[in-house]
Amino acid sequence: MNKRKGNFKFRIKFRKHSEKIFSSIISIAVIFLLFFSGPVYAFSLSLGTPSNTSPTKGNTIYFTATMDIENNDVYIPVENFTLFFDGPSDKTCIFNVSGTIVSGCTGINITMISVPATINYSYGYGNDSQGNTFGNGYGYSYVSSVTNQFKYNVSLDTTNYDAGTYTIAFTTKIRTRTYSATNQTLTVNVATTDTSDEGSSGGGGVISGGGSEWKAELIVLDKQLVLGYRNQLPEKWRLKVPVNNETHYVGIKNLTATTALIEVSSTPKTKTLLIGEEWNVDVTNDNYYDLNIKLNGISNSKADVTVKRIHKEIPAALFDINLKILEKLINKGKLDASISLTNLGVPGKVDATLSYKILNSKEVVVYEESEKVPVETQTEFVKTFDVSGLKKGDYALLVDLSYSGQKEPIQAKGQFSIVSRGGITGFVVNAIGENKGLAFSFFVLTIILVVALIVFIAKIRKKTL
Repeated sequence: MNKRKGNFKFRIKFRKHSEKIFSSIISIAVIFLLFFSGPVYAFSLSLGTPSNTSPTKGNTIYFTATMDIENNDVYIPVENFTLFFDGPSDKTCIFNVSGTIVSGCTGINITMISVPATINYSYGYGNDSQGNTFGNGYGYSYVSSVTNQFKYNVSLDTTNYDAGTYTIAFTTKIRTRTYSATNQTLTVNVATTDTSDEGSSGGGGVISGGGSEWKAELIVLDKQLVLGYRNQLPEKWRLKVPVNNETHYVGIKNLTATTALIEVSSTPKTKTLLIGEEWNVDVTNDNYYDLNIKLNGISNSKADVTVKRIHKEIPAALFDINLKILEKLINKGKLDASISLTNLGVPGKVDATLSYKILNSKEVVVYEESEKVPVETQTEFVKTFDVSGLKKGDYALLVDLSYSGQKEPIQAKGQFSIVSRGGITGFVVNAIGENKGLAFSFFVLTIILVVALIVFIAKIRKKTL
């Protein structure tokens, strides 16, 4: 009986211990798998669609390469990124997180758009929040208040790429594992030469010798213009663009390190653009802008420009005028007025006409003249009027502004008075009118002089008597 009880107790103890042992084995197995599988990183890689998926050989295209960090609290030890171009002529481009080229990268420029910022948050073990160890010293995580992307703009000059279709891959290697983005495809076409007025049916074709001044032309198709056509153009190269069944041209006349002189024709219009500056142009003379031209950058003696079809009404000019009479009491025969003009509407220079009139107290015009003033954004100047022929009295200066396309009248008005023709009387009157403190001082001084004069006369009379 006692033997049976002992066996029963042993089986109960064995069952309890076997459950613990089994749980321990499972835990050890899970830890073993996690250890050898390495840390799990929450991020994704992506490639943007190229600006032109079917460029002509020699054209430059653009796309973005991005790594999105999904967990800012985990540091990802990424050092380099790689672009693979698998096609008729295989190319490889390796660059680091700052966008600096490490190796390869034929015809490729990398521009860093954003990278996550890191902060120190531990010392001694170099671990992140998931326990990933990066050696002794500081551990890092990403600042959650800033961008969580490694993002780069890639410009690809296809000059040294054989015609054909390429598969573009974007990868990065973290520890021993390689991660990849979804591939993009690109077809490089052979450049075509065309001397007809109809242009190239392939789009972006090169016409050698675009006229006596131009070295070459690139033909832009209507669908490319609608989406926005971007390319790098050397000096004396131009684009042939269709606008409302008309042929127009956008060319680079001159280049410096920071500016490009751009000409738009048929009817020639030129403007010097700074890097990053845009220019809206009306080429059909219908009071609507037809083309938007942007200078994205300048490198290797080429202007990186984007030309896009638009249909935007040209706004009417809108002006503001401010008039200030500098001296309201006049005794010198001259009236000085500060005039400020501000163009709030149409960008660029607008010729405004200013009409000046001086009216007496009976609203009769006693003086008038006019002049043209070019205004780009704001113009301020001092205007002097000869009022030596006017009599003493109260007057008003009226300034009227007019310009092409004006819808509402714009006027400014200021009051002034002519008090003297000059001399000491005029000086005193003017001083009193302009400075109340001086007027009071003059009044007190006058009283003192009068009192002193009375006392002096009284003493003389006393001595006489």
